[in-house]
Amino acid sequence: ECGSIYGTGLLAYFYYSSKLYSKAIEVAQRLCDLQGTLNDLATESGDLECVVAQGLATAYYIYGQCLYFGQGVTRDESQAAIWFDKAKRTDKNVVTELHKSMLQGRL
Repeated sequence: ECGSIYGTGLLAYFYYSSKLYSKAIEVAQRLCDLQGTLNDLATESGDLECVVAQGLATAYYIYGQCLYFGQGVTRDESQAAIWFDKAKRTDKNVVTELHKSMLQGRL
C-alpha cells in the first residue's frame, strides 16, 4: 500500500523547507521508488490521478533539489536533472510553483 501520495509529497516539501534534508530525502525517495502508472497508483492509494501527480511531482522535485545541492545526499547534478525532468513531465504546474518558491527564497 502506498498511502496518501499527495500527503507524502507535502511531507517531503515540509522537511525540505524546514532544512531537514535527510528527512526530506527519506520521504521523497519513498515516492521516487514507487512503480506503476499514475492510474495504478491512484487506484492503489485511493486518490484522484491529478492529486497523485501533484504528490509525485513534489517529491521528484524535492529529491532533485537535494541531489543538485548535495543536501542530505551526495551531490549528483546528472541525477538531479533526471528527477527535475520527471517532475516536470508528471505535473508541470507543480514544478513551476515549486521553482518560483525556490527563486523567492521560500523553499
